[in-house]
Amino acid sequence: MSKKEEGMPYRQQYDRMLEDIKRDVLRMGSRVENTITLAVDALLADDAQLADSIIAYDTFINNMERGIEDKCIRLLATQTPVARDLRFVFAINKIAKDLERIGDLAVNIAQLVKNQKVSLSRNVPDAIPAMAQQVSGMVRDCLDAFMRVDVTLAKDVHKRDEQVDEGFCQALRGLLRALAQDGSRAAAVAPLMFVARYLERMADHITNVCEWIVYFDTGERLEETNSPADRTWLF
Repeated sequence: MSKKEEGMPYRQQYDRMLEDIKRDVLRMGSRVENTITLAVDALLADDAQLADSIIAYDTFINNMERGIEDKCIRLLATQTPVARDLRFVFAINKIAKDLERIGDLAVNIAQLVKNQKVSLSRNVPDAIPAMAQQVSGMVRDCLDAFMRVDVTLAKDVHKRDEQVDEGFCQALRGLLRALAQDGSRAAAVAPLMFVARYLERMADHITNVCEWIVYFDTGERLEETNSPADRTWLF
């Protein structure tokens, strides 16, 4: 806490510290959204150099998550929030962790691009870039819901996970058909199955963020559902 903040009334101190943390979450979320887009761009262009830059940038996102965690701990220690305020701080810390995991999954895609000896772009089914667009939109809208504490929007984004699950199933079916038609394409097809899975997992983390938004505003938890993807994939 700065010396300027020490002389402020409790509520003013709390609000100022919380707004600072919220800005950090939005900056982190914006960077994570951009990383998703860049990872799929690298995939579609077989761009190992871009993939390298995404991998290197992950350290910055990880540091942002740790910084948010440290600020949440400091706020808890100095302001001792209760009730809704306490839920808010707790939820923000969870949200930052989910955003960090989304960034990790984008890095996983980048690593596949970097390490492959064959072109992946020639085998990418249409469902994969479509999934990436859906996931990026979900990140953008859940950050909007977070900033405005918009429970209705958070619930809407939560439901959109089903569209990504369906895209995952479409991608998987297409890749399996390609593999059945030509087994020599396995070196390119198998990594793309992982890409589809990583995008599907990103959407799951976004639904977690939506659930935390609803929780800190209402104290209620959205019911968990088993996605179609969970029933058709084993890792």
